[in-house]
This record gives sequence, C-alpha cells and structure tokens, in this order.
Amino acid sequence: MRRFDWRKYSVDELEKLLPVSERWENQNLSNDFMFGKVMSDKKACAGVLKIILPEIEIGEINFTEIQKPFRDSFDSRGVRFDVYTKSENGKRYDIEIQTTDSRDLFRRTRAYHSVLDSDILTRNETKRYSDMPDAFVIFICTFDPFKLGRYEYTFRNICCEDRTLELGDGASTIFLNTYGKDESVNGELKNLLNFIVGKTCDDPFIKYLDGLLKTARQNVEWRRNFVLDKFNRQALFDRVDYQRQLETVRRLREKGMSDTFIQDIVDVPYEEWMKVQTHDR
Repeated sequence: MRRFDWRKYSVDELEKLLPVSERWENQNLSNDFMFGKVMSDKKACAGVLKIILPEIEIGEINFTEIQKPFRDSFDSRGVRFDVYTKSENGKRYDIEIQTTDSRDLFRRTRAYHSVLDSDILTRNETKRYSDMPDAFVIFICTFDPFKLGRYEYTFRNICCEDRTLELGDGASTIFLNTYGKDESVNGELKNLLNFIVGKTCDDPFIKYLDGLLKTARQNVEWRRNFVLDKFNRQALFDRVDYQRQLETVRRLREKGMSDTFIQDIVDVPYEEWMKVQTHDR
C-alpha cells in the first residue's frame, strides 16, 4: 500500500477527488475560508456586525484580519481567529464559523476573550482598565449549541444572587444557530443565518453578500489555496495517524502479540512494517 502523493497532481485533478459538497464552487459562508474572504470586505463586515448587534454602535471598520493567529510566546498554545476586526470606537470583534459541535466550544471562549483583551493592552490603547473597549466573541454555528431551538444565545457576566445586576465588564459572548426555530429574532438576522448555509433572498444586503460570494468563487488563486489547504491538512492528519499506528505496532510487539495478529488490526504498509520489525529485532 502506497500513500497518496497529492503534490504530483494539478489543482483541477485534486478538486475532482473531493466530495462534490467540498469543492470550491459549492462553498457558502459556512466554510471558514470562504467566510473570511467575504468578510475581508469592510462593508460586508460592518453590515454583518450591525445585524448581529443592532443595539451596538458599530461605526466604521478600521481593520479586518482573516485567520489571525495569536500566541503569547513560542512555546505557548495560541488561538487563530476566523475574522478579527476593530471598529473606529475601539471595540473588538472575533467572529468564528463553527461547523463541528466540539466539547471544548464553550471554554474556548475564555481563551478568545483573553486574547482580545491582551491585544488591547499590548497596543497601549488605554491607560486605565475603565477605558478598555467592549469585546465580542461571536460563534456562528451550523448546529444548535444548547439544543433549545433558539437562533441566538447571548451571554454577559451577571450576579448569580441578583440576575438583574450585570458586571459591566464589556465582554459579550454570542452563539448563533443557523437552524433556529424561535421567532424572537428579527428578519435580518434570520436572512443572514439562512444565507450562511446557502439560502438566498431578496434582501439588498444579502444580495450584496451573494455578489461577494460569487466573485470569490471566481478567484483562481483563492481556489488554488483552498484546494491545496484541504490536502495539506489531510496529509498532516495522515502523518500523525501513521506515526500513531507505528507506535501501536511497537507496543503490541512488546506485549508479545504475533505479527499476523498485529497486521490484521494495524494499517501499516508492508515496507514500513518490515522496518519496524528490523529495528526492534
């Protein structure tokens, strides 16, 4: 068995190997790569934030950074924001597309908020804590993270003994569910969430986003990066999985398992299997 060497193939050939739903021309805003490309447009970014946060004064967007990595030090665990943006009033926004219902989703918000605050302090934008701008971590999920049927779940720090008392630290965490069923949100938010998973409508702003989406799909370089990134990620996963299987071979042999038994349960090429045998014996 030989491992697939994807570097020998053209982008067109590689894309044909992907499931139809994963090909570039079929991506909508629920794909983080495509979402980032569309949101790099400042008008689009500001419009999306105004829909999600209608009660907040957004103002002009100063900058938008896509797939922004943050790490305090070389050996520390970092985070990567799908869309990181700042408005003219200093407020920070991290917008994430989440398609996997992972167990660490809620605790990840702590790390994301800490990074937003760290960036504000590092840039020396405020001399007093009381002047720190508001920070928003927004997860747009293609599933219901709380299984309550809502389109929107907003969290701010409140007093457990008196739930009318809000801490007022300026930190907000919002989870949006593209498949909500309640009627408590406005039509603009429903239209946006529907569009993220591929449903269009006649709303002018949605049409604007749809135009950006169609333009992005025609970008040859973005398509190339998207396809190659798919295979790069799979190659990395394969290498990690492959090393784990080789380690499993060694451990089973140490326990006295027969080579025939091990070959039946571990998917390791014959040539590599022989290297493990030769090395260990």
